[in-house]
Amino acid sequence: MSPRLEEFLFAPANARSVAALRIGLAAVAAFAFYPYDTGALATLVQAPWLVHLYRDVIQTKTYWLLTMAALAAFAAGLWSRPAGLLAALLLAPYVPIQGVMISRYLLWFAVTALSLLCSDRRWALRSLIGFPQRNDVGPTWPIRLIQLQLSTLYLVNAIAKSSPGYLSGGALAAMSTRLPNFLVQCADGLFTLAGISIPLGIAAAATVAIEYCLAIGFWFPRLRWPTAVLGAVFHAGLTRLITIAALDIASVALYAAFLLPVRSPRARVASNVASR
Repeated sequence: MSPRLEEFLFAPANARSVAALRIGLAAVAAFAFYPYDTGALATLVQAPWLVHLYRDVIQTKTYWLLTMAALAAFAAGLWSRPAGLLAALLLAPYVPIQGVMISRYLLWFAVTALSLLCSDRRWALRSLIGFPQRNDVGPTWPIRLIQLQLSTLYLVNAIAKSSPGYLSGGALAAMSTRLPNFLVQCADGLFTLAGISIPLGIAAAATVAIEYCLAIGFWFPRLRWPTAVLGAVFHAGLTRLITIAALDIASVALYAAFLLPVRSPRARVASNVASR
């Protein structure tokens, strides 16, 4: 393995950043996974015995309170690894719900990945009961998985839309009239934003270009904050056009995995010394 790749994946993670991700991610997950007892099940869980299991166990208040208790323990930093893994295990059945599946999968994957780190080394109840606050939270690769997942989401969307039918605006016009989650109809070939009418072809091409930028831009340190601002504006604009449940909130929340320092200060110092 090359030294750069080894450093990218296995450098010590920043304890404060991991703690901030733990708290923020738990809060966003609690929001995105509610309500617990509504929504049609996705096709992969349509087996009769699974339908009964959801009705009698998973979509009950008792199961939901147990799930939230595990997520709260994870957020509070009370033995984050077992609490996070338990929360991820309990949240998993709530993922395959139609209309919210992608946003919930993003957050479930992030909770699972982050629970592999000792995120309770900082800003945690664990330190209040006598455990020292240390910096050894683990390597950076679980955070890299969260970053890679977010980039893959944007990249897959951009590639799927990079077709003549979509870029011409025709597919977007058809979807606006047929899909119930579109808030405006663009059958006339125009999309109106802030009082300005934009041809659908230009709007579609701009959407694809922005998603390519979001898939790539976060990987360049100097472009991360401009990319985050672009993504926030992009998702804010999307809310005027289409309803995609909590996907906007989940995507923007995961920007923190790029914006917060990933490596510990000691790892950065050691890397600078080695490069000299």
